[in-house]
Amino acid sequence: MPKLSQKEARQVITDVREGNGGITAKDRDKLKAQMPSVLRASQNTRRQLADSIKIVVDNLYSKETRFLYELIQNAEDNFYSTATANGEEPFLAFKLYPDRIIVDSNEDGFSESNIKAICFVGNSTKKHSAGYIGEKGIGFKSVFKVAQKVHIHSGPFSFAFSHTREEDDDGLGMITPYYEDAKELPHGVRTRITLTLLDSTKFEERAAEFHNVPDTFLMFLSQLKRLSIQLYRPKDAPTATEYSKVELEKNGLYTTYLAKTMRKGKEESTSEKKYYTMKSDLHKLPFDEARKDKQGNTIDTATVILAFPVDEDDEPVIEQQHTYAFLPLRRVGFKFLIQADFVTQANREDVVHSKRNQAVLEGVARAFAVAMVMFCKLLPLKYQWMRYLPEDSITDEFWSTLWTMVREKLKQTPLLESWGGHGLYKPPDLERLQADAISKDGSPLLADLEGAEVYLSPKYTKADFRILKRLGTNRLQGSKFVDRLDADLRNSSSSKWRSMKCADWRTRICKFLSKVFLEIVDHQWKRLRKLALIPLRDGRWVSSGSGTRIYFPKTDHVDIPADLGLSLVCPVASENVAWADLLSNLDVMSCPQELVISSIHERYRFTNLDNPGLLLLNAVAHMRYLYWFLPKDHSSLAPRVRLVNQHGSLLKEG
Repeated sequence: MPKLSQKEARQVITDVREGNGGITAKDRDKLKAQMPSVLRASQNTRRQLADSIKIVVDNLYSKETRFLYELIQNAEDNFYSTATANGEEPFLAFKLYPDRIIVDSNEDGFSESNIKAICFVGNSTKKHSAGYIGEKGIGFKSVFKVAQKVHIHSGPFSFAFSHTREEDDDGLGMITPYYEDAKELPHGVRTRITLTLLDSTKFEERAAEFHNVPDTFLMFLSQLKRLSIQLYRPKDAPTATEYSKVELEKNGLYTTYLAKTMRKGKEESTSEKKYYTMKSDLHKLPFDEARKDKQGNTIDTATVILAFPVDEDDEPVIEQQHTYAFLPLRRVGFKFLIQADFVTQANREDVVHSKRNQAVLEGVARAFAVAMVMFCKLLPLKYQWMRYLPEDSITDEFWSTLWTMVREKLKQTPLLESWGGHGLYKPPDLERLQADAISKDGSPLLADLEGAEVYLSPKYTKADFRILKRLGTNRLQGSKFVDRLDADLRNSSSSKWRSMKCADWRTRICKFLSKVFLEIVDHQWKRLRKLALIPLRDGRWVSSGSGTRIYFPKTDHVDIPADLGLSLVCPVASENVAWADLLSNLDVMSCPQELVISSIHERYRFTNLDNPGLLLLNAVAHMRYLYWFLPKDHSSLAPRVRLVNQHGSLLKEG
């Protein structure tokens, strides 16, 4: 399209003004004198239209400075072919003074259609397609929340709008342009918008709002690469804040660097934030009246972008982040940034509940799961990605649905490393070893099962495990430990349980198993009692469920003789306090004195007097036990009890 001359541009402004019912002061006076009824009819019509416009401007946005985002949105949707051809970065600059705000851009400049678009309510030249922010066609009117006059100088156009709020101001000045001379634009600036403010006393309030622009705002703008905000305080040096971004891509994962440079006089400081960014295209979205192009065709596609902040060590930076529908909406409790083409309310400060938005939300959940899978290939995010999960306290009905979707997606996604490091598992399939299930050297008390691992890698911290519990990852169940104990016992050649070498390991595992007894259900308890966990003095390993009574090898401090046919626990086991406690849980008990004494007597009942067959060691044990525990009313040994010497010869006949 050929460029317009200034004369042609001025005529466009005149045509638009007249089309909106705007008349010059000279024409108004003429009508008042010659055709007052026509003037009144025109004024009544304008007043009715003006009332609707004022309602939109006054009630649409909750904050005065929402216009800031609207102007950024407009700049993002503009064209920058000239800047690109000249090797310039597309930029937008705000200059805040007490009485005015100047907005500069190097966009290509206004066209005739742009002029007409901002002079009507509900009209827009934006493409209404994926990747374009423009939606309502009324965003520009938000400048009149703070301005009484708006002057635009772009290419050959120089015109203004006014809305003074004075008694005779009907409000249609917001859409009725009038020509105004302008000075030459600064080098590199192709469009300048100057807002003459209603109240020049609110400088600090506006400066605070400008300061509160999210650092992440530039992240989701595809065209603008630089955004600057300059504050001109009276009697103070100007301050400038400039935002810029650099984006790199590798294997579908983007790394975005956002820089913030602050200047005051000769002082300058720059800070940088790093984000990992995931992008996902959505297709076949449900129909929504708000998503049709100029030809009325349904727009059923959208792009989801998720951004995850990390520090210089690539560890997650955890703080609440904004959600975006190109413009920032609000913080709702998520620790990552969400950008998607949600259909929003008229003020664009929150979303509407619709089938399309629900489908977009599902796309966000899928993109989050894919991002977590990609993080599992990066250190240290591989072991820290769960820190981005939101709390369970999101109260907003719409956004809490997203957390539910994310949780269910992640439960079905292999994301967690096992202790052995053999691949990734779904969160509910792994369990965390408690500290008391780990050996002194840091290894599990019992090896995991090959091909059926359940131990969660120790590289996940205790705090991160608490987050993983929301995905179904639990601490090790007693039944799973019993499985591994059973497997250990079956491997008779290398069973750790049957090794008597490491006292510390034995103490730890016995303490843990005693705790397991308090947790497992009846059928697991019965299963544990069937395992051959008990070492006997004769070298055998037996279970407490074998049907044979098993006893501790001492009565008080005195050994029970070994040749009485009683099933006695190995002394090494009974002397380990933790092992002895476990044996008690396995129904090992102290042997009644009466049973030992009767067994000693029984031992001698069938002894051949000529060849007693008694070992001195056992005979002494008999005498020692009887000495300590024979009832006091027994003044002598039983008749058949014999004493032998070291050769087994009879010493005394009863």
